[in-house]
Amino acid sequence: MKKLFLILLAFVMIFSISACASANGHRYEGPWANFGNIRPVIMVNGGKYYYGEYFSGGIIPEGFSEIGETVFVGDSEPLKNFEIKSGTEISGKVFAGDKTNATVYVLADSPEWAKGGSFRFVCEKMVTEPNRSGYDSLLFYGGNLYELSFQKGEDFSTKELPEGFVSAGKLKYIKIDNLPQNDFETNCRQDAFGNSVDGKEVFINPDDLSEIYVATLHYWKEGSYTVYTKCIISE
Repeated sequence: MKKLFLILLAFVMIFSISACASANGHRYEGPWANFGNIRPVIMVNGGKYYYGEYFSGGIIPEGFSEIGETVFVGDSEPLKNFEIKSGTEISGKVFAGDKTNATVYVLADSPEWAKGGSFRFVCEKMVTEPNRSGYDSLLFYGGNLYELSFQKGEDFSTKELPEGFVSAGKLKYIKIDNLPQNDFETNCRQDAFGNSVDGKEVFINPDDLSEIYVATLHYWKEGSYTVYTKCIISE
Protein backbone atom coordinates (compact mmCIF):
# COMPACT_ATOMS: atom_id res chain seq x y z
CA MET A 1 0.00 0.00 0.00
CA LYS A 2 2.84 2.35 0.91
CA LYS A 3 4.56 1.60 -2.41
CA LEU A 4 1.34 2.41 -4.34
CA PHE A 5 1.00 5.69 -2.44
CA LEU A 6 4.58 6.71 -3.35
CA ILE A 7 3.97 5.91 -7.02
CA LEU A 8 0.78 8.00 -7.07
CA LEU A 9 2.59 10.85 -5.31
CA ALA A 10 5.34 10.80 -7.93
CA PHE A 11 2.76 11.05 -10.75
CA VAL A 12 1.08 14.01 -9.02
CA MET A 13 4.42 15.84 -8.69
CA ILE A 14 5.33 15.22 -12.34
CA PHE A 15 1.91 16.44 -13.49
CA SER A 16 2.17 19.57 -11.30
CA ILE A 17 5.61 20.49 -12.68
CA SER A 18 4.39 19.96 -16.24
CA ALA A 19 1.32 22.10 -15.62
CA CYS A 20 3.40 24.95 -14.19
CA ALA A 21 5.85 24.83 -17.08
CA SER A 22 3.02 24.89 -19.60
CA ALA A 23 0.81 27.55 -18.01
CA ASN A 24 -1.57 29.14 -20.51
CA GLY A 25 -0.37 26.65 -23.12
CA HIS A 26 3.15 28.12 -23.28
CA ARG A 27 6.36 26.71 -21.88
CA TYR A 28 8.59 29.43 -20.39
CA GLU A 29 11.87 29.48 -22.29
CA GLY A 30 13.48 32.67 -21.02
CA PRO A 31 13.02 36.39 -21.64
CA TRP A 32 13.87 36.22 -25.34
CA ALA A 33 11.65 33.27 -26.35
CA ASN A 34 9.62 35.50 -28.69
CA PHE A 35 12.83 36.45 -30.50
CA GLY A 36 14.42 33.05 -31.06
CA ASN A 37 16.16 33.30 -27.67
CA ILE A 38 18.34 36.19 -28.86
CA ARG A 39 18.00 39.66 -27.34
CA PRO A 40 17.29 42.05 -30.25
CA VAL A 41 19.92 44.74 -30.83
CA ILE A 42 19.73 47.60 -33.32
CA MET A 43 22.46 49.95 -34.57
CA VAL A 44 21.45 53.62 -34.80
CA ASN A 45 23.87 56.44 -35.58
CA GLY A 46 26.90 54.40 -34.56
CA GLY A 47 25.49 53.17 -31.26
CA LYS A 48 23.93 49.87 -30.22
CA TYR A 49 20.49 49.85 -28.60
CA TYR A 50 19.14 46.79 -26.78
CA TYR A 51 15.53 45.61 -26.66
CA GLY A 52 13.80 46.91 -23.55
CA GLU A 53 10.04 46.43 -23.86
CA TYR A 54 7.02 46.18 -26.15
CA PHE A 55 3.94 48.43 -26.36
CA SER A 56 0.88 46.96 -28.07
CA GLY A 57 -0.55 50.42 -28.77
CA GLY A 58 2.32 51.48 -31.02
CA ILE A 59 3.52 54.22 -28.67
CA ILE A 60 6.02 56.69 -30.11
CA PRO A 61 6.97 59.49 -27.68
CA GLU A 62 6.51 63.14 -28.56
CA GLY A 63 9.66 64.57 -30.11
CA PHE A 64 10.66 61.33 -31.85
CA SER A 65 10.68 61.26 -35.65
CA GLU A 66 11.13 58.59 -38.29
CA ILE A 67 14.76 58.22 -39.41
CA GLY A 68 14.80 54.94 -41.37
CA GLU A 69 13.72 51.31 -41.62
CA THR A 70 15.18 48.21 -40.02
CA VAL A 71 17.53 45.88 -41.89
CA PHE A 72 17.31 42.36 -40.46
CA VAL A 73 20.70 40.57 -40.09
CA GLY A 74 19.64 37.44 -38.17
CA ASP A 75 22.06 36.45 -35.42
CA SER A 76 24.91 38.59 -36.82
CA GLU A 77 26.07 41.66 -34.92
CA PRO A 78 24.62 44.89 -36.36
CA LEU A 79 27.36 46.99 -37.94
CA LYS A 80 25.50 49.49 -40.12
CA ASN A 81 22.75 51.98 -39.46
CA PHE A 82 19.34 50.35 -38.75
CA GLU A 83 20.69 46.80 -38.88
CA ILE A 84 18.86 44.70 -36.30
CA LYS A 85 19.96 41.43 -34.73
CA SER A 86 17.33 38.93 -33.58
CA GLY A 87 16.49 35.24 -33.74
CA THR A 88 13.11 36.21 -35.22
CA GLU A 89 12.76 38.72 -38.04
CA ILE A 90 11.86 42.23 -36.89
CA SER A 91 10.91 44.82 -39.47
CA GLY A 92 9.52 48.30 -39.17
CA LYS A 93 10.22 52.01 -39.10
CA VAL A 94 12.88 53.40 -36.74
CA PHE A 95 12.18 56.50 -34.64
CA ALA A 96 14.69 58.58 -32.69
CA GLY A 97 14.80 61.86 -30.80
CA ASP A 98 17.78 64.17 -30.40
CA LYS A 99 21.15 63.61 -28.71
CA THR A 100 19.55 63.90 -25.26
CA ASN A 101 17.65 60.64 -25.78
CA ALA A 102 18.75 57.28 -24.41
CA THR A 103 16.28 55.25 -26.45
CA VAL A 104 15.03 54.54 -29.96
CA TYR A 105 11.75 52.95 -31.06
CA VAL A 106 10.71 50.56 -33.81
CA LEU A 107 7.11 50.69 -35.06
CA ALA A 108 6.72 47.02 -35.93
CA ASP A 109 5.53 45.45 -39.18
CA SER A 110 6.82 42.06 -38.04
CA PRO A 111 6.83 39.63 -36.32
CA GLU A 112 3.12 39.09 -36.81
CA TRP A 113 2.25 39.13 -33.11
CA ALA A 114 3.84 42.58 -32.73
CA LYS A 115 2.45 44.22 -35.89
CA GLY A 116 1.21 47.74 -35.16
CA GLY A 117 2.96 47.83 -31.80
CA SER A 118 6.26 49.44 -30.92
CA PHE A 119 9.51 48.24 -29.40
CA ARG A 120 11.64 50.41 -27.13
CA PHE A 121 15.40 49.91 -27.39
CA VAL A 122 17.76 51.37 -24.77
CA CYS A 123 21.36 52.54 -25.13
CA GLU A 124 24.29 50.36 -24.06
CA LYS A 125 24.90 52.39 -20.91
CA MET A 126 21.52 51.28 -19.59
CA VAL A 127 22.30 47.60 -20.13
CA THR A 128 24.71 46.25 -17.53
CA GLU A 129 24.23 42.64 -18.64
CA PRO A 130 23.21 42.27 -22.31
CA ASN A 131 21.73 38.80 -21.78
CA ARG A 132 19.69 39.80 -18.75
CA SER A 133 16.06 40.77 -19.06
CA GLY A 134 15.30 44.45 -18.72
CA TYR A 135 17.72 47.32 -18.15
CA ASP A 136 18.90 49.81 -15.57
CA SER A 137 18.05 53.47 -15.29
CA LEU A 138 20.76 56.12 -15.07
CA LEU A 139 21.73 58.90 -12.68
CA PHE A 140 24.17 61.72 -13.49
CA TYR A 141 26.53 63.30 -10.96
CA GLY A 142 29.97 64.89 -11.07
CA GLY A 143 30.55 64.11 -14.72
CA ASN A 144 29.64 60.42 -14.31
CA LEU A 145 26.66 58.30 -15.26
CA TYR A 146 25.65 55.84 -12.55
CA GLU A 147 23.44 52.75 -12.77
CA LEU A 148 20.31 53.24 -10.69
CA SER A 149 18.24 50.14 -10.02
CA PHE A 150 16.13 49.19 -7.02
CA GLN A 151 16.00 45.53 -8.08
CA LYS A 152 19.62 44.42 -7.60
CA GLY A 153 19.21 42.87 -4.17
CA GLU A 154 21.04 43.05 -0.85
CA ASP A 155 24.49 43.70 -2.33
CA PHE A 156 23.23 47.09 -3.53
CA SER A 157 21.17 48.18 -0.53
CA THR A 158 21.87 48.93 3.12
CA LYS A 159 20.03 50.30 6.12
CA GLU A 160 23.14 52.14 7.31
CA LEU A 161 24.87 54.75 5.19
CA PRO A 162 28.60 53.93 4.87
CA GLU A 163 31.02 56.18 6.71
CA GLY A 164 32.19 59.27 4.83
CA PHE A 165 29.00 59.82 2.82
CA VAL A 166 27.18 63.15 3.04
CA SER A 167 24.03 64.58 1.51
CA ALA A 168 24.75 66.25 -1.84
CA GLY A 169 21.32 67.02 -3.32
CA LYS A 170 18.06 65.53 -4.53
CA LEU A 171 17.07 63.53 -7.59
CA LYS A 172 15.40 65.27 -10.48
CA TYR A 173 13.36 62.98 -12.71
CA ILE A 174 13.58 63.59 -16.44
CA LYS A 175 11.71 61.60 -19.08
CA ILE A 176 12.43 57.89 -19.18
CA ASP A 177 13.66 58.24 -22.78
CA ASN A 178 16.19 60.95 -21.95
CA LEU A 179 19.85 60.60 -21.06
CA PRO A 180 20.75 62.39 -17.80
CA GLN A 181 23.33 65.14 -18.40
CA ASN A 182 23.19 67.37 -15.33
CA ASP A 183 23.85 66.67 -11.66
CA PHE A 184 21.11 64.65 -9.94
CA GLU A 185 19.14 64.05 -13.14
CA THR A 186 17.77 60.51 -13.52
CA ASN A 187 15.56 58.69 -16.04
CA CYS A 188 14.37 56.31 -13.31
CA ARG A 189 10.64 56.79 -12.78
CA GLN A 190 10.00 54.98 -9.51
CA ASP A 191 11.49 53.05 -6.62
CA ALA A 192 10.85 49.46 -5.56
CA PHE A 193 7.42 50.39 -4.16
CA GLY A 194 6.23 52.31 -7.22
CA ASN A 195 6.85 55.74 -5.68
CA SER A 196 8.32 58.60 -7.69
CA VAL A 197 12.06 59.08 -7.14
CA ASP A 198 11.79 62.80 -7.79
CA GLY A 199 13.23 64.61 -4.76
CA LYS A 200 14.90 61.54 -3.20
CA GLU A 201 18.12 62.41 -1.39
CA VAL A 202 21.52 61.59 -2.92
CA PHE A 203 24.62 60.88 -0.80
CA ILE A 204 28.24 61.07 -1.96
CA ASN A 205 31.70 60.54 -0.56
CA PRO A 206 33.62 63.66 -1.70
CA ASP A 207 36.87 61.69 -1.65
CA ASP A 208 35.60 58.79 -3.75
CA LEU A 209 32.91 59.12 -6.41
CA SER A 210 33.13 55.51 -7.59
CA GLU A 211 29.75 54.90 -5.96
CA ILE A 212 26.93 57.05 -4.59
CA TYR A 213 23.74 56.27 -2.64
CA VAL A 214 20.06 57.15 -3.01
CA ALA A 215 17.77 57.10 0.04
CA THR A 216 14.23 55.69 -0.23
CA LEU A 217 11.64 54.45 2.22
CA HIS A 218 10.81 50.75 2.49
CA TYR A 219 7.49 49.72 3.97
CA TRP A 220 6.36 46.79 6.11
CA LYS A 221 3.39 46.02 8.35
CA GLU A 222 4.78 47.94 11.34
CA GLY A 223 5.89 51.06 9.51
CA SER A 224 8.73 52.17 7.28
CA TYR A 225 12.49 52.53 7.34
CA THR A 226 15.16 54.18 5.16
CA VAL A 227 17.20 52.11 2.72
CA TYR A 228 20.23 53.41 0.87
CA THR A 229 20.61 52.06 -2.67
CA LYS A 230 24.13 51.91 -4.07
CA CYS A 231 24.75 53.27 -7.57
CA ILE A 232 27.95 52.39 -9.41
CA ILE A 233 29.48 54.10 -12.43
CA SER A 234 28.09 52.77 -15.72
CA GLU A 235 30.92 51.38 -17.83
